[in-house]
Amino acid sequence: MTACTIGPLTFAEVAYDSPVATEMIEAVQHFYEQRYGGRDATPVRPEQFAPPLGLFLVGSVAGEPVACGGWRVVEPGLAEVKRLYVVEAYR
Repeated sequence: MTACTIGPLTFAEVAYDSPVATEMIEAVQHFYEQRYGGRDATPVRPEQFAPPLGLFLVGSVAGEPVACGGWRVVEPGLAEVKRLYVVEAYR
């Protein structure tokens, strides 16, 4: 697992279907429901967010997940950023 610390925030590479990623993805989907009236229905597969086809990161403060985001290759030379989210208290 790759990790990077910036001030109090630590970003770690995680599997898209890991428990912590699933928790954060559910939080962003809840945010989408409140803000846009529904969940993001774009089909994704966990392996799309695994190197070398993509990456998924979770940011934590003192071990508490507070942010997430990832990218996936859509076609050669083109990537899509997905599931960017920051817990309201840390925005």
